[in-house]
Amino acid sequence: MPDDAAAPMPTLAERLGPIDPPSAPMHPDVAVWRPVAAGDVDALLGFHADVARADHPHWTESRDELEGVFELPHVDPARDTLIGLDGAGTILAHGSAIAPPGHETLVRSIVLGAVHPDARGVGIGRALLGWQVARAREQLAATGERLPGWIISFLEDGVTDAASLLAHAGFRVARHFSALERDLAAPVADVPAPEGVRLETWSDARSESARLARNASFAEHWGSQSVDRATWASMTTGHDFAADLGVVAVAADGSGAERVVGLVAALRNEGDWAGQGFTSTYVRLVGVVPEASRARARPRPARAAPRRRRGGRARALGARRRRREPVGRAAALQARRVRRRPRAHQPRAGGLIGRPRLSRRPALRDDRVMALPVPGVPAESDEPGGDTYAALLVRASAASRDAVQAALGDLAYTGWLAPPADGWVVAIAVPGDGAIASGRRGALETAAALAARLSAPTFALRVRLDRQLVIGAWEGDDELGRYSSDPSREPGADEEVLDEPFGTEHAAAFARAAGRPDSAEELEEVLEEELDSDSVFESERLARVLDLLGMPGWIVASASLPKDLPTGPSAREFVRLGAGATGASGLVRGWMAGRVRRRTPPPPALADPPRGDDPGIDPWLL
Repeated sequence: MPDDAAAPMPTLAERLGPIDPPSAPMHPDVAVWRPVAAGDVDALLGFHADVARADHPHWTESRDELEGVFELPHVDPARDTLIGLDGAGTILAHGSAIAPPGHETLVRSIVLGAVHPDARGVGIGRALLGWQVARAREQLAATGERLPGWIISFLEDGVTDAASLLAHAGFRVARHFSALERDLAAPVADVPAPEGVRLETWSDARSESARLARNASFAEHWGSQSVDRATWASMTTGHDFAADLGVVAVAADGSGAERVVGLVAALRNEGDWAGQGFTSTYVRLVGVVPEASRARARPRPARAAPRRRRGGRARALGARRRRREPVGRAAALQARRVRRRPRAHQPRAGGLIGRPRLSRRPALRDDRVMALPVPGVPAESDEPGGDTYAALLVRASAASRDAVQAALGDLAYTGWLAPPADGWVVAIAVPGDGAIASGRRGALETAAALAARLSAPTFALRVRLDRQLVIGAWEGDDELGRYSSDPSREPGADEEVLDEPFGTEHAAAFARAAGRPDSAEELEEVLEEELDSDSVFESERLARVLDLLGMPGWIVASASLPKDLPTGPSAREFVRLGAGATGASGLVRGWMAGRVRRRTPPPPALADPPRGDDPGIDPWLL
């Protein structure tokens, strides 16, 4: 009998319900709808060149990208692609629904497509999108996974009429991306290589190690899942892949074997240059494995540059915003950060449904990810990608795992207990934002009780729907402070509660309790930052906090339990507790306790949250 609070998520097939196989769209202007064939590539290159001239002259589809559909084992062109032709055989529309194989914390189907500029405004895009969504639902259901499911599309700045099309189909903006750009005419400063790390030019011999490094470095990144060998080979062997501009950072692991701990991968599509007016390289990936990031070493940059210039101008484009990574400062082109607030959609001409390459355009812009979440799970129905989870951390130098487990048993705790890592004993609470222990204790109250029982520095970290981060810290009976990134997101908060970070003054106390006093100033900066919920999720803030406090980075992926965690312990290394007990007894006790605890939520994180002044009454009158 499973623990109600930790009951397994229904499968995607169960949440989606009966699914009819997708049928070909119907539109009077389209004579034939059929799958893409290998012989269509030349015609599709011309079609997308017309789309590029109308929508995005700064980039165009390459032959590599169009032919890649026929090379990947997870793509079935006969079922996953579609083109619409007029009576003369001219392509009017092209679309696809691709389901990548990585399923650590999320199952995705990515829908991309375009309508020819001369055939827009008559409903062809709407017909194509209907087929894509039907195929995507079929793909998600077929996985049998018990994970959140998204149907995702991508939009570039300047083609926002497609956003209206997607919104009418139920998609919502889940993410904004900003472009990074560097003019290669400016000098690139040398940065010393860190001790024990060697930079090498990209090579086939390091490719598999680089793939593993990519998966580890992006495991904490919003929406990212692992890349399999076949997809990686397609990414790193095509004509567009600029191996001569790729760089890997190599270091010895604990056994003395060398492995890749950081990488820079770039693309060079000369077909883009005419529309851009300059030569360019697109920096596709900049990644550093978490343990190398925490080393805070700074290697020498690789001096990548295009082979030739046009009019004396050359630029590097790409490298999306990520958390600070010291080894990552070796990014080949030292791309500068461009920050942009998202803005309201203003419809303009353009018919692109979307594509995943978000960083090809020079100058500032606002690219968006739009997601259609599968219903049936609170995090999915509330906000796309809104994971909720909580962790309790006890300093391992002050209390052993056995002592922590015994204390959790006394508190009738429900959740998971991890093996010690990075000097911490970590417990993952189930549920993340509910009562998890006796006495109506949530994550914060349970952490306080642990600190008192163990006389050890103890932290509680809680992320709610990826829109609010709460941190609490205790040492013995003393509370060191509480922080909330957005008090207005607390359940039950009224409209007067402020949405600004609260409790940032406790950063120094948090840093001391974690044994990282030198991180206090930078931690305060991270906690003070007001993140735009359409641009950066709170898991990314938490990843930076974990880095600064020397805590295990895999905590941000803990919502995927009971599946194995990317870069973290395997599920079998965790101890599962139900109302304090293990094994079959724990399952029964957890189930019984869960039924009661669902009706008694824990107290709010802040008993007296900050409020705005009432605009109707002058304070001096009171």
